[in-house]
Parts: sequence; structure tokens; C-alpha cells
Amino acid sequence: MKLINKVCRSILNYNEEKIVRQILDIADFDIIKNDVVSGKDIIAVMPTIYPHAGGETSALRIFHYLSENGFHVDVCCYDSDNTELMQKNAIVNVNGFGGQFISFNTAKQKKYNFCIMTNWISVYYGKKLSGYKIYFVQDYEPYFKEVGDQSCLAKKTYEFGLHIISLGKWNLKQINQNCITSSEMDFIDFPFEPNEYPYKKRDYSIYSTKKTIKLVIYIKRVGRRIPIIMQYLIQKTQKELAKSGIQLEAYFFGLNPKDKVFIGKNMGKLSKLELCQLYYKADFGMVASITNMSLVPMEMHACGLPLIEFIDGSYQHFLGKDTAILIDYDYKVLTCKLLHYLKHPSELEEMNTRARVQFKSYTWKNTCKQFKTLIDNIISAR
Repeated sequence: MKLINKVCRSILNYNEEKIVRQILDIADFDIIKNDVVSGKDIIAVMPTIYPHAGGETSALRIFHYLSENGFHVDVCCYDSDNTELMQKNAIVNVNGFGGQFISFNTAKQKKYNFCIMTNWISVYYGKKLSGYKIYFVQDYEPYFKEVGDQSCLAKKTYEFGLHIISLGKWNLKQINQNCITSSEMDFIDFPFEPNEYPYKKRDYSIYSTKKTIKLVIYIKRVGRRIPIIMQYLIQKTQKELAKSGIQLEAYFFGLNPKDKVFIGKNMGKLSKLELCQLYYKADFGMVASITNMSLVPMEMHACGLPLIEFIDGSYQHFLGKDTAILIDYDYKVLTCKLLHYLKHPSELEEMNTRARVQFKSYTWKNTCKQFKTLIDNIISAR
């Protein structure tokens, strides 16, 4: 086991060093000066597109909307020139995706009016391309890594003077607190697609008779999803609930299907339809929004699934304190709250109703419109 851990750490360190070296080979640290523009040709810079990847799908939705509303959108992946595969995967994530994938080298030869970057690594590549520079910020990425090479390079991207458009206000708060920046900063509402997760009326009253509860958990092997804490917490809670005659079944999704979990079942990466069906069948959902909130809490709420979230995170910043079961890292707290709500299921229904009212207008259509309006305002300022 010690040898395996040593090998894993070596591979991780090698991969991280490789990324840092690749960035430093192309990086410049100049502050850019954005000039107003009048055209509608866009180049978007993204990482490799995988099926059912949440962050990439959010950006693709916006680019698709722009392509349907008067803009020409090219997309390049800085770490993949397999444009046919990227196009195919994009269509899996966003049906009928209207952008066109090209190689990074091809993008360098073309003239664009806007260059939109989608994560910290893409900024270093995007600075090499033409166009008014926009940084679509979906999370505060220095928090993704321990303090070191990558977190320093990620933090620097907020200080280059790019026009920052944040998904929600939370990222802007972190940037203002941690960075020295001259960037123009705007935000768009954190969205949700109600048609993909239709509400299905749930009979909360039967919770009071349940002896087995199904808990579905969004988890990834990244620090901001606290995967070890989550599994340990559920494992301890399962044992504690058993003392009260309650069986807890845990179902994880978001991991690679081959990843091992030390409790429950790993469902792997699921399609929207598969997720929807899983939410309907489950009794509780659980997400750790330690950095910027993901779309998963709203998906669960939309399906009527009572949500467990963490006090130490961004959830309250978006949907308040009274829309989810808020816990810390103590399994005794989670156990007590689950037992309480099993006895008082009407409170779960009230909680869910408050949550759905909160994000009723937070649709992808409205959010994409907001993004387009910001670009239109840049053009009209010319």
C-alpha cells in the first residue's frame, strides 16, 4: 500500500509539473488593454470536452446561444486538436451545438472580435489570440489546489485586466478579497434548465414510515468536493442510524465508473435523463458546494429531492439558510437532522418549496441573454 501511494503521488506531482511547465513555456504576465470592438466573430478557448462534464457544458450553452443569435463562434481546446471528437462531445452536452471546433494553431492565424476564456489555463492560451478578452469565471480556481505553482498561476489570471464575467456573485467576492485587479467585472445569474429536470410531486408524508432511506451524493475526486470527508461522514452516519433501526443506502455519481468508494455504490457519470430518474427514486440528495455552487443542488431541488448541504461553503450565498439541511463535518449532526426530518416530513416539503421559488427565474435562457447583453454593450460602446 505504501508503494502504491508513493507511485500515485509521483504521478500526480509529474502531471502537475507538466501543466506548470507547459503554461510557463507560453505565458506572458503583461496586463492587457481591451479596446472596444464592433464585430461579432468569437473564439472561445476551452479544455478538452468530455460527455456530461458540467463546467464545460455551462460554457457551451452560452456559446450555443450566441451562435443562434447573430454571432459566429469558433471553439478551440488548448489540450486537444481532435476537433471532430470535440464537436461530437459538445453535441452530447448541448443538443445541436452551433459553434465550430478548430485547432489552436488555426485560431492563432485568424482575426476575432472577441476571445472568451473559460478557465485559468485557457487564459494563458487566450492571451495569444486576437480579440477583446473576456474571462468567463465559473469558480475561484486558486482554491482548487494547495498553495503552490498552480494556485499562484491561477490567481494571476484575475489580475491581467481581462473583462471578467462571473457565474454568480460569489466569485467576484473572492477576487476582490484576494487579488489586486483593474479588471472590469460583471456577473450573470447562476442558471438552471427546468425542462431537463421537471418537477414531480413527491409524497413527503411517507418519510415518517421509512426504515430504509436512499441517499444520492454528488462527488468528484477533487478537493472542493471533499470526497474523503463525504464518504467518512456517510459511513459513520450509516452506523449511527442503524442503532435507530434505519438503513442508509448511499449512491455516488460524478466519479469515473472505475473509481472505488469505501461505502455504497459508485454510479459513475450519468446523463441528464439518468440523473433525473435517480433523483426521483432517492429520498435525500447531498452536495458539497465548498467553492462556487454547482448546478446539482438546483437539479435536485427541481426534482423535489430534499437536499443536504454544508454550512462551510457557498450554498447559503445562493439559496439561503432555509432551503436545505445544512450540516458541518460531524456525523452526529447529520444523523440527528435526518432523524428529525424523518419525523417531520412536512418541513422537507416547505424547504423544497422555498428553494424552487428562489431559482424560478434562474433559467439558462435568461442567463445566456444576460451574457449576450454584456457583449452587446461592449459593441455599442464603440
